[in-house]
Amino acid sequence: MLTWDQDIRNMELYKRSIYPKLQVHLRSKTALVLHGVRRSGKTCLMYQLYQSCKNAVYINFEDDRIAGILIGDLDELYQLYLELFNPEQPIMFLDEVQNVKGWEKFVSRLEHKVKFVISGSNAGLLSSEYSTTLTGRHIPVRIHPLTFNEFLEYHGAASLNPYISEQKARLNALLDDYFHYGGFPDASIQKNVELLKSYFHSILYRDIVPRFSIQHVDALERLVRYLISNPGNSISYRNLAILTGLKHEETVKNYLSYIEKAYLFTTLYKFDYSLRKQNANTKKIYPVDTGFIRHLGQNPTTNSGRMLESAICQELLRRDQDVFYWKHDNGKEVDFMINQNGTPVECIQVCETLEDPKTLKREISGLEIAGKAFVGVKKTLITRNPLTESLPGGIQCISALRWFME
Repeated sequence: MLTWDQDIRNMELYKRSIYPKLQVHLRSKTALVLHGVRRSGKTCLMYQLYQSCKNAVYINFEDDRIAGILIGDLDELYQLYLELFNPEQPIMFLDEVQNVKGWEKFVSRLEHKVKFVISGSNAGLLSSEYSTTLTGRHIPVRIHPLTFNEFLEYHGAASLNPYISEQKARLNALLDDYFHYGGFPDASIQKNVELLKSYFHSILYRDIVPRFSIQHVDALERLVRYLISNPGNSISYRNLAILTGLKHEETVKNYLSYIEKAYLFTTLYKFDYSLRKQNANTKKIYPVDTGFIRHLGQNPTTNSGRMLESAICQELLRRDQDVFYWKHDNGKEVDFMINQNGTPVECIQVCETLEDPKTLKREISGLEIAGKAFVGVKKTLITRNPLTESLPGGIQCISALRWFME
């Protein structure tokens, strides 16, 4: 405990944009739960929060020195913490705590007198069993990989002005790097492809295979690599079963559930006012990070427009938007539909370039039809090089660079 304490307090750490929000939650008595994909920065944020606390304790349950720890050992660690630090208000930081079976009972028993900050790399951390045990007394905050603005901050480029030509060129080059290397902090900043690949391997073989007792490991990896290679495509359980060699569509459905629980992908539903139809309609799936698309997909030359679309999807999720896609009966689509309280408020179409008149017509027509179907909805077209002329129907054309920097 003392070694962790000394190491953490001597670290120099970058502040993430979500940090002020976490500080507010830290002041409450309710358990704070940081969840999200492995290597997205949860531990770094825990370190920052820890540095702001006096007489707190940090325990990393992925440290090999305490491997195999059982729930009964948590009480011994707690008593040792009290003896070493004698805290007036106990605060315990439990990192990757899902590695201890039954941990939620320990937290539930002590939460009336201990402030807990908890992290985990799969959605089991927020399972119904956990929520029931804590009877709702927890604040879940999802931690995503870096935003583009955070990426700029790490590269010392946050002050660049997109309205000055030379600086705009530099920003666009950094945006390309952001798509290319993704937003996982260490891999992205170091431009380390091998590190990125190791994350993928850890998510697959540490967060998914053992947790869900996967029998057809090769089929799972084929499924994941296919989905990474085809971001934003509609998914069919039957087609995926054929592609992966799995015999049953139900197995494919289960595997998709597992990889989403590990935060490796996000599933978008087709918007409909009927929840039954939402569940029945075809779904689309996007990987958590564009770096995976570029370096771990089956096709390294994946359409850069798909990369842009995937990055925008993840940014919308970071902004806590309720995101769907939409498709008219005539086949016209809108990439993203943003809802507030069950009502569509914005339709977003994404296209890398609009130089081809046919492409422009296609993208505009989808937004126009959506505007007629949902009166008053905002219509936005995001592209790398926006048009200078005005578009019909109140459609706003905005550069991807400007959109990400908002």
